[in-house]
Amino acid sequence: MSKSYEEAVSYILDIPKFAGKSGLKNVRAILDRLGSPDKAYRSVHVAGTNGKGSVSTMIARMLEEDGARVGLFTSPHLVDIRERITVNGELIDRETFTRLFNTLIAETEEGEHPSFFEFIFIMSEMYFREQRCDYVVYETGLGGRLDATNVITPVLSVITPIGMDHMQYLGDSIEKIAVEKAGIIKPGVPVVAAYDRMPYMGEGCRADAETGIIKPFETADMAHAVLKSVAYEKGSPFYDTKSLIGVIRNFGDTSIRFSVMQDDYGRIGHGNVQPEAIPDNLTLNSTSVYQVCNAVTAIRAYKVLHDCLGTPVSDDSIRQGTERFRMPARFDLVGERVIIDGAHNAAAAEMLVKSVRNYAEHRGIDEIVLLIAMSGDKDYESVVRVLCEGIKPVRVYVTRYGSMRSLDTEVLSETVREYISDLCVVDDSAVARTEAESYIKDDKLLVITGSLYLAGESYAEMK
Repeated sequence: MSKSYEEAVSYILDIPKFAGKSGLKNVRAILDRLGSPDKAYRSVHVAGTNGKGSVSTMIARMLEEDGARVGLFTSPHLVDIRERITVNGELIDRETFTRLFNTLIAETEEGEHPSFFEFIFIMSEMYFREQRCDYVVYETGLGGRLDATNVITPVLSVITPIGMDHMQYLGDSIEKIAVEKAGIIKPGVPVVAAYDRMPYMGEGCRADAETGIIKPFETADMAHAVLKSVAYEKGSPFYDTKSLIGVIRNFGDTSIRFSVMQDDYGRIGHGNVQPEAIPDNLTLNSTSVYQVCNAVTAIRAYKVLHDCLGTPVSDDSIRQGTERFRMPARFDLVGERVIIDGAHNAAAAEMLVKSVRNYAEHRGIDEIVLLIAMSGDKDYESVVRVLCEGIKPVRVYVTRYGSMRSLDTEVLSETVREYISDLCVVDDSAVARTEAESYIKDDKLLVITGSLYLAGESYAEMK
């Protein structure tokens, strides 16, 4: 019996209660029975620890500006499960979602049931074929090598910065995690690897070092070496962003004006920098410094994709693609005094700290308040340390989001107390947000972070 949209969504959300990961062979078998929808269009595959959702979205926007019909598969969703499956920025409609669900349910009656993520991924494949997409950009869910999305053979693989996250699944070192991410690299398929560098703050902008040079994270070289080695073994052309750096020209109230420069020697600001063959003075509709890093990776990927396919690169597509970029809950401004960000590991927290400090300085804000909740399987101690030492909040609200995965507030607050005494523990996140908003009034900045789940709840309530 066919299910309604509400029943379909409820069923999918309940899958973790009765089905775990079924594996790539099972996903491939189901897709083949459905006529191999993944072979109906060109795919771009994006993995990484941080920034992969933003990079995926930016690439999609640039390709759309080329005039292409572009599917985008991302995770997690913040409010509506359909956020995971879009074409040219439009969510899959409810009627189609329900129809594809019922088709897939019938197809999975025999054999092992797909997991939650596998199920949604297969539905997306079906939808993108129906929509006659020219390209589809796929963001991995977890890792890369064993991720459901790794059944595809893309025309380009992209790997964003790699950090310490999901260690219980991917390994306890940068090198081990990099091996898992490198699992998306296919023989002969070109790969673009991001090199973790903070942008240079140009004249009139604040720099985070006395020289104006912002060095990459120590982990960048370790991850980079692994990715390059795997690409070589598989005969995959390897491109990176190591010689590129974003140069911020101006901070606006809701945007950043930036350029991408060639910096072969790490001597930005010392006369050895040349403009990359990219249109100058690009606009990014975000005030986050870290999104400039993601833009550098996305632009590099867009150019490599066209170069490898022998199709023309459009400066207008790059310019309009970055300008159209929007990413909810990634340094998302609510008015001028609240920032929602889903940072949930130490590397992402470091990026957030730099963006918050620049935003606060640009607006003359001296006092920052932190509202935080985290998942129990995250390295919460490192995230709290980075946030508290970097932002130096005058008060911290500790809460939890509406899921069993949320870390107990007592545990989280014990760690926070090591850094700050003005601490409020409020188990209900909605109440915590109300109290925090009342406290900041007109002279403080509120940063809501620690989990995309908390960010999603906050986004739904406040946007």
